Amino acid sequence: GKRAIIGKKKGKGKENWKKEKQGWGGGLVASMATPKQIWEQQQSQMQRVRNSGIILTNETPLKDDKEEEMAKSALALFRAKEEEIERKKMEVRDKVQAYMGRVEEANRRLSDIREELDALIDPMRKDIAFLRKKIDTANRELKPLGQSCQKKVQTLFSLLIIKMIVKWAIEGIIS
Repeated sequence: GKRAIIGKKKGKGKENWKKEKQGWGGGLVASMATPKQIWEQQQSQMQRVRNSGIILTNETPLKDDKEEEMAKSALALFRAKEEEIERKKMEVRDKVQAYMGRVEEANRRLSDIREELDALIDPMRKDIAFLRKKIDTANRELKPLGQSCQKKVQTLFSLLIIKMIVKWAIEGIIS
């Protein structure tokens, strides 16, 4: 049968029953109450215990099954939420890893392009340096030749002028 032990204190009398019924605490063996009063008392006590986070073990089997079902349902819901969070976490991790992979690949391609440009620029630098050396060498070789030519041109020009003066002088004398 049902045991109707309520609370922690055991007491007798209408005064304790009234206090308990009004929710003042205390406890008693409810032997003087009707079954309906006992049931109401149990419900009231269970509600207080539920509100405080303590679970009673003297509930009816129907209530136990219902609460067990609710607990299982809540647990299943909690686990489903946990799985959804874990799934989303994995999706985010996968997206981040894919993004990091793309970034690393782009970084590698940029590095390869930089190396190719350096390889192209380096020979051009060498070619330019080589051409500059040839030009400098040619300038050094041509400078004395240019000076020599300039002296010859000056000499020839001077001779030409002298020749013209002589010619004009001869023509002036003859005429």
